[in-house]
Amino acid sequence: MTQLLTRPTSRPRYVARGILGWHWGMLALALVLAVLIVGPLGFVTGRAVLGGELTTKVQEFVDFMSQPATLRALRNTFLIAVPATLIACAGGVALGWLLARTDIPGRRLLNSMPLIPILIPRVSAAIGWVFLLSPRQGILNVFYRDVFGSDAETGPFNAHSFLVIIFVMGINLVPYAYALMYPSFTQMNSELEEAGLASGASELRVAWRVTLPAMRPALLGSLSLCFMLAIAQFSIPYILGSPERITVLTTELFGLLTTFPANYDAVAYLGIVLGLFAVILLYGHRRLTALRSFVTVTGKGHSDRLVRLRRWKPAALAFVWLYAGLTVILPVGALVVASLLSFWGADYRLDEMGLDWYRSLFDHAWAMPALGNSLRLALVGSLCCIVLAALASWYGVRRKGRLNSVLQGLAELPIGIPSSVFGIGFLFAFIALWADGLNTSFPLLVMYSVLFLPFAMRSVTSALHQVSPELEEAAYVSGASRFGAFRRVTLPLLKNGMFYGWLLVLAILFRELEATVFLVTPGTPVFASALLDMWGLARWPQAAAYSVLVLLLTLVLLGAMSGLLGIGKRAGSGRRRPFPSNRPGSVHGGV
Repeated sequence: MTQLLTRPTSRPRYVARGILGWHWGMLALALVLAVLIVGPLGFVTGRAVLGGELTTKVQEFVDFMSQPATLRALRNTFLIAVPATLIACAGGVALGWLLARTDIPGRRLLNSMPLIPILIPRVSAAIGWVFLLSPRQGILNVFYRDVFGSDAETGPFNAHSFLVIIFVMGINLVPYAYALMYPSFTQMNSELEEAGLASGASELRVAWRVTLPAMRPALLGSLSLCFMLAIAQFSIPYILGSPERITVLTTELFGLLTTFPANYDAVAYLGIVLGLFAVILLYGHRRLTALRSFVTVTGKGHSDRLVRLRRWKPAALAFVWLYAGLTVILPVGALVVASLLSFWGADYRLDEMGLDWYRSLFDHAWAMPALGNSLRLALVGSLCCIVLAALASWYGVRRKGRLNSVLQGLAELPIGIPSSVFGIGFLFAFIALWADGLNTSFPLLVMYSVLFLPFAMRSVTSALHQVSPELEEAAYVSGASRFGAFRRVTLPLLKNGMFYGWLLVLAILFRELEATVFLVTPGTPVFASALLDMWGLARWPQAAAYSVLVLLLTLVLLGAMSGLLGIGKRAGSGRRRPFPSNRPGSVHGGV
């Protein structure tokens, strides 16, 4: 009996607690993340405060921030970001409530629709809106003048106005607000609403006075996230605002880097300002959510009561499809139409359309190489990101303590810092450490590995919570090391969550521009920068064709990968034999 209960001695204990044990593994991972995440931010700070007397640097900072161009960019950033954030959160709340809490027709099929715009590159969406609302040749403007018989040569809409920039940015941020609001609406205890109805309140009054206040944590999170994304936006303000010289902080940063000679000190100052905005916003969000209690999901079972829309069903359904039309159908349709024109400004007739611009892409000097480079970087970068996310999530779920808190804080840091600041940080880091490396794709690959780490961690952590730790404990008893148990037991069970996290990061990296624009070089073009160059050279139908081609490629890749996952699931279910489970909700056996 003693021999049966004794742990096998073929593997010494110090091996299981060696370099890949809990503390050493966490420390190594924390150091890697600190170098890749905190390091670039340190280079931005160092560039801003070092290299001279402190009083001199402070005076330079004050002088730069007092310049009219800087003040104008700062003012425009807030004038655009604040209303765009409100539009995004209002849309996210409305769509989340309709698709989670009401009996809107087809809600199970429609609940993924608000997330589709994430797959469309923001630079492509902005170009699509130029084709729609260009003052002279915009499709909607021409249609309006023809229908109403207007003699005006321009208008009535202007794609390069403040209102259009705010509107386009706001509707393109709705998916991020929706992604936070929808789960909160689905998990809310409907007994709170039932109590409101029992007191005689109407459905709409209950939604306004009970449901929405209960969603305050998710709403505050949506406001914080959308505002940070809004102040970090580059593509939409650049494409829509440049013709009217409407600048924001990110476009001002780009201008400082692309003019000769580049003003690196000024770039560092603006990077510090963007970073401070993010830190203040995160601190305010934590304070607001910590001061009050928002318990809406209790340990008791609750009913999934749906609000009956009755005669409002057609209006609710129209609202959902209106959002789809504004974010997907209209801009993508405009890109398709513009890509078929012989030149921008031609009449919208079939005899003026063709596929010449699509054929020109395959003869273009850098269009196809940029597309291939983007695909390779996104594939490898997202793979590195999901591996780091799996390790960080594993330590976070399976281990507690101060070191783990530091590790989790490092892993979550990129979501609170504007992408532009990371791009600047990696630029300064490689200038200081390996300037020749900027002529390669390596800086982009390193940055892509951590830029969207928090998004990957969300997916992996959710999957890891469903795997019982007893499986790893059984592996330890069998003599496996901690990392060996993770690699042979836990990792195979996380493949679905890791796949979806990898797919999300892949889609985002493939269209990323806000940070990429600071590291891309003529020798390492990517899709978004190539598209930006086409637009700058006034090859607008070619830019539209390039956008459509990339959208089609994205759909094909996502469809193929989802199909492979489905085949893997069916094959796995055919091989796996079920084992009885002693604890409901845990993953046992069949490994």
